[in-house]
Formats: sequence, C-alpha cells, structure tokens
Amino acid sequence: MKASQFDAAVSKYNEAIKLHRDPVYFCNRAAAYCRLEQYDLAIQDCRTALALDPKYSKAYGRMGLALSCQNRYEQAVEAYKKALELDPNQESFKNNLKIAEEKVKELEAAAQASGVPPNPFAAMFGNHSGPGLPPGMDFASLFNNPQMLNMAQTLMNDPNIQNMMGQLMSGGAGFQNIFQAGQQGTV
Repeated sequence: MKASQFDAAVSKYNEAIKLHRDPVYFCNRAAAYCRLEQYDLAIQDCRTALALDPKYSKAYGRMGLALSCQNRYEQAVEAYKKALELDPNQESFKNNLKIAEEKVKELEAAAQASGVPPNPFAAMFGNHSGPGLPPGMDFASLFNNPQMLNMAQTLMNDPNIQNMMGQLMSGGAGFQNIFQAGQQGTV
C-alpha cells in the first residue's frame, strides 16, 4: 500500500475517534502510524487504547511492534509478554517475543564484545522524563541510540566536563561553567 492510503486511514480513524473513543480505533490507527514509520504516535495510540481497555492484548502486541521498530527491544519484550499474558494462544505475539528477546541478546553480546559496558542511562530513566523535564521526553530510547550513548560516554570522559559536573554536583558554579563551555564550543 502507498503512504497516501495510510494517511487516509489515519484521517478516517481520526474521524471515528471524534465520534467514539474506542480502543480498537486507536489500535488500528497505531497500525497505520507504524506503516508510516511514525512509531512514537503509534505507541501513544497503543497507550491510549490500553488506558481505555487495559486487557486489550492487540494494543500491547502492536506497541511491541512499534517499540521493536525503534530498536527498543527490552521494552518490546515487556509489551509482548503482557500481550501473551492476556492472549496466550496468539502465535504472532509468541513469534515477535522470540525475535525481540533474540535482539536483546544480540545487543548484549555485541556490547560485551566491544567492551562497552551495558547502558546505565536507559535503566536510570526508564520510560519517564526526569523531574523538571518536558513530558514525553523518553530518555530510555534516547540513550538506547548507540550514537547518543557514544557521545555521552565521550563527554563523560572529557576531564573538563568531569570537572564541571563535579562542581555542579557539589553546588559550585557548575551551570555557569557548562554554559560557558557551550558558548566556547560554538565559536
């Protein structure tokens, strides 16, 4: 199918949702969003469907698919497990769970082989934004991005950054130093 057909499907589901907030409509719109590679919107719709019907296994399965498409395999595993709890005979959930679990193992093996320690950031932030941060900031997916993780590790190994962070944590003028360093980096 062409993208325009999925755009049209999203439009039709938007109309249906205005008339009746049915979890099936949200879940089906999530499928269209997945086909359009708009995974964050798909996940949001799955969460809305689950808020309306916490026992809607297909919403968990579809959320697992969207999470997998974002390489968020650990979260996908959890979604598929919940889907199977609710519908233990669904073969697609079983197959997708197996694939996501294999991807988690592959990533762990690759991390061990490269000498890069497991990602401490995703575990710290989970699915939540931190206090004082904008809602919807998904730090787990941000720090599951290998390029972002590499950049963060490079920054944390920089003695100047370590010094500034130490001052910031001890209540010193760390923020001002970070601001100044940012200004120097843009010159």
